[in-house]
Amino acid sequence: MVTYAFEKLYADLVTADGTVCIVYVAWTELFGVRRQTAGVELYTPDGRREVMHARAAVELPELDAPEWRLRLELPSGPFELRHRGCQGGWSPQASRADLSWSVKSVAGRAEARFLGDPERTPLVGHGYADWVVLQRTTRKLRLERVEWGRAHVGEETLIWNRIRTEQGESWTRVLSLGAERREATELLLAEHDQGVTVSTLGAAPLELDQGRVLHAGPALDRERFPSALVRGLAALVSPKMTETRWVRRARRPGQEGWALHERVCFGRAA
Repeated sequence: MVTYAFEKLYADLVTADGTVCIVYVAWTELFGVRRQTAGVELYTPDGRREVMHARAAVELPELDAPEWRLRLELPSGPFELRHRGCQGGWSPQASRADLSWSVKSVAGRAEARFLGDPERTPLVGHGYADWVVLQRTTRKLRLERVEWGRAHVGEETLIWNRIRTEQGESWTRVLSLGAERREATELLLAEHDQGVTVSTLGAAPLELDQGRVLHAGPALDRERFPSALVRGLAALVSPKMTETRWVRRARRPGQEGWALHERVCFGRAA
């Protein structure tokens, strides 16, 4: 029997010009061996993608605190991500016992500094962070599609997550945080020539423009997993996975911000 467990911290920030910085720390346990991976992915408005891997073990801060710092040792030197002014967390009811997803930082001010490379300008923008735990391999979970996103427009943040399985089961959770805090279990993502319309919670639709594609292709690609051995082990526990990730301008009448969202397809759907 394959023993397996997976935990992952995902954190991001989007700057005013649409630069996206994503930081992750993940633990995978397979056959009783636990391994940590961590890194930074940087997407700049000129279309470049840069993947940087941490060179040493990463210690997690207290993620439920109103302010925290995460430090990684990259090949270029120390890197630090700081979240402050976090507007609390969100732990919607899990869709199943072997898969859980919770938000650690719904919205806050985030800052990323490449301390080992003074030529890089610090990145400042709206931040977000979540936590995923799997108790079974994605192959056994029989996932078909995961659609996740977050948008910050004016003083409102909208977060959504929709999971579909090969058996036709669906789990959707949406949070709107602004003047009021509202949750929902319905979501409409309508794609059209101009972009995407996000409708939920009985509120005015959120319009996302065409934006730009940050990544389209295998989720377990060579940049993220340069080791052929690691890619082989990943293929053992996971079906084929393709990811499409976007950053788009998000608009409501009189307000504008950024939306970051992605779609991951598994197995035959990939």
